[in-house]
This record gives sequence, structure tokens and C-alpha cells, in this order.
Amino acid sequence: HTPLTAHSAVTEFRRLYDAVRRHTDRTEQAFEQQKQFIGNASHELQTPLAVSLGRLELLADSTPALTEAQLAEVIKTQQTLRRAVRLNRSLLFLTKIDNRQFLDQTDLCLDALLRRDLEDLQEVYASRRITVDLTAVDPPLRASMHESLADALVSNLLKNAFVHNQPDGRILIRIATPTLTIANTGPAASLDPTHLFDRFHQGPHRVEGSTGLGLSIVRAICRLYAIDIRYAFTADRLHTFTLTFPLTSQNKTP
Repeated sequence: HTPLTAHSAVTEFRRLYDAVRRHTDRTEQAFEQQKQFIGNASHELQTPLAVSLGRLELLADSTPALTEAQLAEVIKTQQTLRRAVRLNRSLLFLTKIDNRQFLDQTDLCLDALLRRDLEDLQEVYASRRITVDLTAVDPPLRASMHESLADALVSNLLKNAFVHNQPDGRILIRIATPTLTIANTGPAASLDPTHLFDRFHQGPHRVEGSTGLGLSIVRAICRLYAIDIRYAFTADRLHTFTLTFPLTSQNKTP
């Protein structure tokens, strides 16, 4: 941020300004160092995590003398390492967003991205018998974004709606330019909106295998592209996320 200019002739005010400026400089420096540390640590962890998983897979496949109990422990360790890999990948992705490493932008149709990811996720969660109701109003919702970030935005919101749903639950999706609304059944109480997008926050209903970073990634992307995101727990007990995209020439109703 551009520092403010001190115009006051009062000595105390000038001293106060100098103190605030020094404090701001230290805070910004600490924040940059923290981002750099997270990025470096996540990057360095990728190799040992992959090597550890590979060795465990080799051990399980090539050691016939393992007992059933020992094999079960190997599988549990593999599951823990895979969660660590997902967590590490998400932290590295967040750091790249914070550092604005996704500069290229493309005109994208978010309707098409959403339908593609929705089809994949419905196959993954077919056993939970979750019904999806999709309503799209013309014109299609478009945005100028980096393709990877657009896909991460849509896929994380959809995955959140599936993961935090209930068996035989519902997902309601409405696309009406310039808004995208995704609502799902789930816990019968409102989530805490003040901490909902915090990193690693999972609320009172923790889901096995979740990293707690999906909505943090969504918020980081929304901030980057000035997309307004709001959460509400509606009267019909649906957890609803509404995204309002900045109006562009493509998103204006003719």
C-alpha cells in the first residue's frame, strides 16, 4: 500500500505517523516472509511425501510376509500421507494465488466449466444418491479469469456441496448472470459466517479426509477477481453460497 503523507505541523502527530509507518512496514515484511515460507515449505515437501507413498506401495505389493494387521497399518499410513499430499498441494496453490502468480486471463464460459465438473462429481458421489437441480438463465455466465483459477473456484464450491451434504440430499444450482448460486442440504443449523472461509476451519461437523482449505481457496480467488461471495442459511434449511461477478460486456443482459 502507498504510505500516507503526513501534512501536520504538530510534532506529536508527525511522531505518531512515523511510528505507524514503521509498524506497517514491519507487518508487511512479516506477511511477505510468511507467504514465502509457506510456499517454499510446501514445495520442498512434495518430493519426500511422494517418495514415502511410493515406498509404502512397494512394501505392500512386494512383501508377502506381511500379516493382515500389518497390511492394515500400511494402508492407514498411506491414507494419512495422501491427505498430507492434498493439504500440501492446497497450501501451495493458496500461496500462488496470494503471490498473484496467475496473471494470464482468458474469456471463459463458467456454465460449461460447472457442467463438466458437476458430471465428474456426480459419478464420484453416486452412492450418496444426491439429486442435483440445475437452472441456467440466458445469457451464459462468462468471466475473464485464469483457467486454472476458474476451474478451482467452480470445482471447490461443487465439491463442498457434495462433501458436506447428506445421503439422499439435494443440491440446487442457479446461474443467472451475473450471479451463481449453489445451495445444498446438510447440517440443520447455520454455519458461522465469520470463520467459514478461514483456513483449516471445518466447524462442528468435521468431514473425514477434508483439508479445510476448499472455501479458503474460493475466497482467495474471489478477492483476486473482485467477485462478491456471500453465505446464507435459508428458511428451507439450505446452505447457500451466492457469487456475484463484476459486470462485463459479456455479462450484461441485452
